Amino acid sequence: MWELPGPTLLQRAGKAAVAIALVWALAAVPLTVWLATRERPLPPAPPTRPLSAMEAAAVRASAQSLATDPVKVESTVTTANAQLQVSQVVDVSRAVSYGDVTSQSHHGDLIVVSGHTLLRGSPQFWASVGIPTSEPGWIDVDDRLGVIPFPMLEAVSQLDPTDETYVDHAEAGAETVTFHSGDLAAVFTEAGIAEMTVGDREGKLSPAPGDATSSLNAAANTTVPTTKLIGASGALTVSVAPPAPPAPESGN
Repeated sequence: MWELPGPTLLQRAGKAAVAIALVWALAAVPLTVWLATRERPLPPAPPTRPLSAMEAAAVRASAQSLATDPVKVESTVTTANAQLQVSQVVDVSRAVSYGDVTSQSHHGDLIVVSGHTLLRGSPQFWASVGIPTSEPGWIDVDDRLGVIPFPMLEAVSQLDPTDETYVDHAEAGAETVTFHSGDLAAVFTEAGIAEMTVGDREGKLSPAPGDATSSLNAAANTTVPTTKLIGASGALTVSVAPPAPPAPESGN
């Protein structure tokens, strides 16, 4: 008996394609709705933000404290001749500091007074910074070994919250906040300022030792020596002051 021919392979493939398309269409409806109604991700937080009132008050309090109370600062000075590790206790109000300078494990004493930078050390210390001398006393080095004192006065003057200052946006749970003003970056913790960077000079701050006041008083009373470091980098020498003339003989 003759029967109608069955669907060809092509017809069966077409029906399968229609069925698959229908399934995808039904699945696409909720997918499209979900994509349209899902919660958009929050934009990333800006890298910086203005200070809060509490943060501005903390900056002002820290500036006042540093302007009146001694503080210890540790920093590094790198020159063509040496790398100096500088540790100093600073009194900003009197522009006086004392401490020590380390070069290649050799230590020298440091005093900053009346705008002069004084160093005192062994021949080994001086040799480590390229200066052949056995001068045992204080030498006024000026800035010929680099700017040794940390620029604390400049840093404190910029601890002033204004419309142009800002802080870095910290992640939730962060233990530090970084304040920016001009070329100053100050890292605050719950205890106060832990680090300060002025330009490319970074300093780590810590409380001054208990004998800081008496040591600063002694530094402030130091007489600036006439023995100086002279010359240019690579050819520095010590100019020793001539001996004082003898006192005139008193007449009979």
